[in-house]
Amino acid sequence: MKNCGYQLEHNYGHGKEHLSTVFLFLMMLAVLVDQMELIACPLFKRAHYMINSLQKVWVEIRCHLRMYCLTGWSHLYQLLVYGMLDFVLKPAAPT
Repeated sequence: MKNCGYQLEHNYGHGKEHLSTVFLFLMMLAVLVDQMELIACPLFKRAHYMINSLQKVWVEIRCHLRMYCLTGWSHLYQLLVYGMLDFVLKPAAPT
């Protein structure tokens, strides 16, 4: 899993009870979501093929979520695959 971009390592004593187990389950859930997306969503599969790394795909997704007002996941994946279409930039946050 480490070769696929997931930072799964052995944890010694994180937390007082079961925190390392919770981290393991969250990591396994992330892997499951990635695998389901690759099987079920052609746009996500195309974005992964174009970017060539799941880690880089999720970095791009985070960047695009910060920059654009999107109406759904399909719009996000279209933005990753086809580039800028008719997306609206988010307004600047007040300082």
